[in-house]
Amino acid sequence: MKVFLLVSLLITPFAMASALKDIPVSLEMLLQPNQHHVVKISPDGEKVGVIATQNGRKVLVTLQVEPLKALAGFEFEDDGDITYFRWVNNERLVAELGKNIGWLDRKQNDGQIYATNYDGKNKKRLFGIHAGDVTTGTMIQKRKSMKASAEVIHTLPDQEKYVLISTYPFKKIGNYYYGGQDTVGAIYRLNVYSGKTYKEMSHPSIRGRGYANNEGEIVFASGVSTEAQDELYIRKDDQWAPIPLSNGSQAVPVSFSIDNRFAYLLSNHNRNLVGLYQYDLTTHQQKLLYEHDSVDVSDVIINPKTGHVVGALLHDGKPQYHFLDNDDAFVKFFKGILHAFPDHWVEVVSSSENGDRFVVKVSSSENPGEFLIADSKKKTVNFLFAVNKNLSMSTLASTKPISYVAQDGKNIPGYLTLPSSSEKSQKPLPMVVVPHGGPIARDIWKYNREVQILANAGYAVLQINFRGSSGYGKDFHAPVWKDWGGLVQQDIADGVKWAIDQKIADKNRVCIYGASFGAYSAMMNVILHPELYQCAAAFAGVYDLGLLFKSGDISKKKTGRQYLKYMLGQDEEKLHNYSPLYRIDEVTKPVFVAHGHEDFRAPVEHAQKLVDELKKHKKDVTTHFNKGGGHGFVSVKANTKYYEDLLKFLDQHLKK
Repeated sequence: MKVFLLVSLLITPFAMASALKDIPVSLEMLLQPNQHHVVKISPDGEKVGVIATQNGRKVLVTLQVEPLKALAGFEFEDDGDITYFRWVNNERLVAELGKNIGWLDRKQNDGQIYATNYDGKNKKRLFGIHAGDVTTGTMIQKRKSMKASAEVIHTLPDQEKYVLISTYPFKKIGNYYYGGQDTVGAIYRLNVYSGKTYKEMSHPSIRGRGYANNEGEIVFASGVSTEAQDELYIRKDDQWAPIPLSNGSQAVPVSFSIDNRFAYLLSNHNRNLVGLYQYDLTTHQQKLLYEHDSVDVSDVIINPKTGHVVGALLHDGKPQYHFLDNDDAFVKFFKGILHAFPDHWVEVVSSSENGDRFVVKVSSSENPGEFLIADSKKKTVNFLFAVNKNLSMSTLASTKPISYVAQDGKNIPGYLTLPSSSEKSQKPLPMVVVPHGGPIARDIWKYNREVQILANAGYAVLQINFRGSSGYGKDFHAPVWKDWGGLVQQDIADGVKWAIDQKIADKNRVCIYGASFGAYSAMMNVILHPELYQCAAAFAGVYDLGLLFKSGDISKKKTGRQYLKYMLGQDEEKLHNYSPLYRIDEVTKPVFVAHGHEDFRAPVEHAQKLVDELKKHKKDVTTHFNKGGGHGFVSVKANTKYYEDLLKFLDQHLKK
């Protein structure tokens, strides 16, 4: 482990934004990694830990809060990034390490847990494949190595040397061990000084995670059934008992009352939308505390001093907040921060043990984020540092929520971003519509690097939360099941028509571009609605739906195969008709196809077959293949080349 000081952390004042406001944003600036990623405050509120970028690596840095000064900085291995950490006590931190996994082309937690004191002393690998050691001259194991990843789920208040971890055993596929498989893990007590583990209990189902109350007692465990349905269990009489969940529902514990009598869950059991519930751990009765009329509750707001759930976060257009107790002292303070940062997403990301001090992150569609430190006792909020000091709000494009009515009368939400250079122009613009991946995912109002890249190149950008998207209830995402090429694609086309009718988009300069499921939609939409587009661009896509059952990581596990049956169905004729690969003769517009050779989610075979057929039918196709790339590119070099090629293609067909 290397130790160093990062004094550069201390020179990122608010003045940076005004100094940069007239500097044009370049592709190079947008692709540079953020400087600061995760910030957590120590239990006593005197220090903060930060995951920061140093020489292209994510390292861990500790700082004193008052006065703000760097204490130490360290990395654990030469080929890994720190992906997550937390304070165990005022002296000790534990961190998770990520390494490049070829098919993902991103840093993926490889199961290793490390620990260090805040000053960089007493460093140790605690958990993972390489954590075992042997007493000299014997084969007696002092610490066990485990082929598993682990998540710290609780810092035990009465046992400062220990944390609780949930483990997720790896499964070997080819030459790699992969997490997220159909394996059953366990909950352990881990000594953060010695690395010794003590098994507390097994998880009740595959891909399980434990949830502990304020005292560190395990109360719940989540998991997935062999039918790919979410499960929740409660601990009763030292046994796991299932909590009934309706088909396609979820129930996620998010907090406990200070006396541990109540748990708070986000659930849509027997409901369309995810709401906030109070679960009585004595009577096992649930009470609905809040439910929105059109969107899911995304998260809760917790008073860091009392532990009470005092509000709910909603992504209804821009982030919205519903407060349960407007007289709560923390709620009043939080509202003051909201007032100071209008049109921002405000999050409490960490708090001291007594709740007096906490770290706040504020961000927006134009601002990657700023970390602040708040003191509720002194009623102060002070700047710590920016997520990315090189990007100025005044030079980035603003995203606004929009909605339109689909041809069947359904209201469809989305987001529109216009180039900052076009604010005074009344002319329709060249536009790129960007359907999201998933498909059960959604776009939210936040800083989006890819949107900024497109807007900075002069394009209006339309993002659509088509039916099939998450966040709007079961009824809204139901149409995607077994119908990828149906209503979902019509919603996207209706969004393009809306933008043209509103004089936002120039009808002769529209392209559709997406990644993963978004790439599938790009190809299907240009086939089904060729009159709307001048071109299509597809990255890391699936183009033969039947192939998903035979190759890729999803098909390698039973729950994945079950998921595909639910999601795609097994009607071979429909799968064939909904596969762009078998409709090449209907492609009449230029196509850009990009893929990584190491993509295990959507194997490169999808793109290779698509390109072969496009060339065979003498279609206009441009390609970008990356030999080391996966389901997304992570390096600045790979992304720079990719976006240069993509923008060149778009400019060729939309800026004639």
